[in-house]
Amino acid sequence: MVALLKTENVLQIEDFKYPEGGMFATLQKTQKGMFQKFYHMKQMHFIYENKQNLDDFYITQSVFDGKSRKKINLKYFNHAWVDIDYYNVPVLSGLSKDQVVGQIIDFIRDEAIPFPTSIIDSGKGIYLKWAFSSYIQKQAGRKLEALNKALIKKFSHFGADPVAFDVSRVLRVVGSINTKTGAAVRIIHQTSEFHDFEMFCDEVFEPYEASSEAKRCKVVSFRSENAKRRVISAGNFTRQDFAWKVLCDIESLIKARFGGATVPERYRDLYGFIGACQISTALADDKAADVKQEILTWAKQWLACSYVDDEFQHYLSSLLDRVSRHRRGEKVEFRGKLITPVYTYRKDTLIDKLKVESSEMSGLNLNVLIDTRTKYERKNQKRRKTNNIELIRAAIGRIVANGGDATVDAIAAEAGVSKSTVIRNVDNLL
Repeated sequence: MVALLKTENVLQIEDFKYPEGGMFATLQKTQKGMFQKFYHMKQMHFIYENKQNLDDFYITQSVFDGKSRKKINLKYFNHAWVDIDYYNVPVLSGLSKDQVVGQIIDFIRDEAIPFPTSIIDSGKGIYLKWAFSSYIQKQAGRKLEALNKALIKKFSHFGADPVAFDVSRVLRVVGSINTKTGAAVRIIHQTSEFHDFEMFCDEVFEPYEASSEAKRCKVVSFRSENAKRRVISAGNFTRQDFAWKVLCDIESLIKARFGGATVPERYRDLYGFIGACQISTALADDKAADVKQEILTWAKQWLACSYVDDEFQHYLSSLLDRVSRHRRGEKVEFRGKLITPVYTYRKDTLIDKLKVESSEMSGLNLNVLIDTRTKYERKNQKRRKTNNIELIRAAIGRIVANGGDATVDAIAAEAGVSKSTVIRNVDNLL
């Protein structure tokens, strides 16, 4: 998201191009795993000025519309990046970091790649970041990911991380400590140069990439992405809403299981067909929607393009025929009932086909592909959170009424909760 500079032990926000709206997230390693916290952009200065523990402290590379790092919640971004793990490359492992940086700079100049705005020592590896001259809206999110992939390809022989391209990516904060090595994250080289996004893409994309990846971004109608966003935020539950939520869950599973890369060959029929069924169900009633194009556009995000352009389309004909029959008002009989001819799956069937584990249901915060136990655990957690908020709010009221100072310690003592509980719920009281 933003790069940070550390000057005299004070974290400062680098002069990147951002408006005030949107939210960012910080992540930090704890004994129980990664702890994530979302903040409004206007809270950024306060967070950096008051942050004490900087061990393994990460920040999002994009800004989001709400408390979720899912792609459909992207709001804007302002730079591209590459995460270089040069220590995994045998021929580079014996070199010092300065020597590797020197080779990277020589390579950039030899290949006429635009020079990075920042070259950052991540405490073990190296980050390269190219800042844009203005913040870029969410509609270009796919193009940013294609751009990051193109940059990763160019720096692959330096050990560029092949999965660090997604808009939900987090990277270490400059000034934090990488506890794997004990080294601080620091800026090695910085320029004041900002790049025009479109011109930068033209310079980075190879001729084939410019005609395929960039074209792929332009054919998207954003009908699917907008529909998914509305469904997740509104919490409705129609047949169409269910399909969109399943599609979001499938995307979460793909990213978690395959590291954001394309689905492996042995699984692509399964994920491709189930995903296509969800889009068909969601858009069958919308006669203005080009269901085939929406399916192909979605599939090319997660499946190999050669597969989508050939084998995948062979079994789409039956699916699209069912959509046409649905739009003509036809019905089919199933277990004594007349239902839509479009393929539909029950939740339990989807969980079984995709082999969704309980740890994935909770760990990935899936929307609908969850069992009864996970569902009720979430309800109980939400109920406990609501109760804590009410306790804290009432405690603050009593403290203020008695002329006291509503400090964290005072609120915790009055409410009978821990100080960490008070801190976690502060945002909900604003």
